[in-house]
This record gives sequence, C-alpha cells and structure tokens, in this order.
Amino acid sequence: MRKPIANLDDVRDLYFLAPGTNRTIRQSVNDAFGHAAGDDVLRRVTERLRGVLRHGDAIARLGGDEFAVLQDAVTGPADVSRLAQRVVEVLAEPHEIHGRSVLCAASVGAAVFGSDAHTVPDLLHKADLALYRAKSEGRGGFSFYDAALDQQLQSQRDLVRDLREAIAQETLDLHYQPQYDADGASLVGYEALLRWKHPTRGNVPPGDFIGVAETSGLIEPLGAWVLKRACREAAGWPQALAVSVNLSAAQFRSDELMNTVAAALDESGLPAQRLELEITESLLMSNTERVLRT
Repeated sequence: MRKPIANLDDVRDLYFLAPGTNRTIRQSVNDAFGHAAGDDVLRRVTERLRGVLRHGDAIARLGGDEFAVLQDAVTGPADVSRLAQRVVEVLAEPHEIHGRSVLCAASVGAAVFGSDAHTVPDLLHKADLALYRAKSEGRGGFSFYDAALDQQLQSQRDLVRDLREAIAQETLDLHYQPQYDADGASLVGYEALLRWKHPTRGNVPPGDFIGVAETSGLIEPLGAWVLKRACREAAGWPQALAVSVNLSAAQFRSDELMNTVAAALDESGLPAQRLELEITESLLMSNTERVLRT
C-alpha cells in the first residue's frame, strides 16, 4: 500500500527508514538491458519491501531509487534494527534479468520522529543523513541518525560551496614537482600538483577536497581547470618539457574527458606529446577494457 507522508505532525514513536538501492548497479542495469529492465528492478524492489512490512507500516518511493518506510508501533531501536536488517537482506538477493543474475544491494538510514525530529521535513532530512552515513560505510549497511554526522555534513556542504567559488574565481593554484630521467640528473618534466589556500581554513589538503569534488559533481570543472592551467603554463616553459596531470577515477569515467583534454591542448597550443595523464592502478584494474579504450 502507498500512503502520504504529510500528516505526521501529531504522531509519536514512529521510525523513518530510507532504503536506497545502489545507483551504480541500477545504472548498469539500464546500460546493459535497457531502461525497461531498470524499471522492472525497481518494481521488484518495491514488492520485496512490501513483503517485509507489518500491518500499519507504510512505504513510498521518494524518487529515483530511494524509498521511505514508516514503521508504526515500535517498542524501541531493536524493532527498527530488525526491520532494517531484513530490508538489507531481501534487497541483497539477486535479480534474474534475461538469464543473468544481477545484484542490487541497498543501504538503510533511520531517524526517530519525536526524538531526532519534530517535523516531517526535519525527519526526512535526518533520515537522509543517516542513509548518507550508511552508504559511506559500505554497500548493504544500516545506520541511525547521528547529530555529529549532521555537523560533519554541514561542514562538507560549506566546503563544496567554497570550492565552487574557488573554481569560478580561479583562486586555486598549481605547484610543479620536477621529474627526472632514470639517471637522476636529466630533467624531463614536471608533475602538476593542485593546491588550495582557503581564506579562513588555510591550506586545504587535496585529500580533503578532491573526494568532495567527486561526490558533489565538481570534479569535471575542477579537472578541466587543472588541465587548462597546466597546459597553458607548460606551453610557456623555455624547454620542451612534459607536464603530468593526475586524473581521478570519477573524472576519467566522464564522457567529456577527451573533449576536455582536446580543448586544453587547442587553447594552449601545447603539443600533445608533452602532456602526460596519470591514472591509478586500481582504476585500470577495475574496468580494464573501457579504460584502455579511453
């Protein structure tokens, strides 16, 4: 059954669960078997969720591959944990699509109405934060809302906002690390290293903002800025030295990568043989054929 989630202001002791299927796998279903198959998977997920609910519980699809479950008449967190574990288990069972077995794991986040939140919008927000935490700890997990997580994510949102401004205003910087030939004496080029000096945070390590750029969708404009700046500056070096630019996994999987590289070379006039693009070994091992083709 499907019930509205709008009239809960006078309800107490309800737990809100937000199970979300793995977007990467759903996208893979769409790519491999078509959108009709992806829609069929969502229907199967809905039926499985209905199968674990009790009388009085309600389920709704929030959009995409995220669902909400309202659990009624619970006696404590243990009731929620049991249902969440059951949800994770039934959604982890493979789907048979065109004779192939496809896994579609889910993560679950929970918040307590009347404790974690006192309004419906806040309840949805807190459950979403719990879901974010569950996903960050690995596929197929479950997490309750945590106030400390809320503060952490607020700080992350601030960082995303500041990074977006830094990219737009070009207040980031590149440092260049020399690279030598095997003899240890012959300079062959430089590796471009991205640096960010924040006006209030000070020097922000790349490890703190590259991941944020990937999850927030900023990795493409950030990567494009690095490529263009590195190529432009390398084109003005007195010697024909190579410039090396690191690519993140998310950036490398983008369909726009080749256009971005071509634009950086065209605008700067840097000969293509002087640009080196570096990827991680794990990226090469994870999808070898596609990576080699790109």
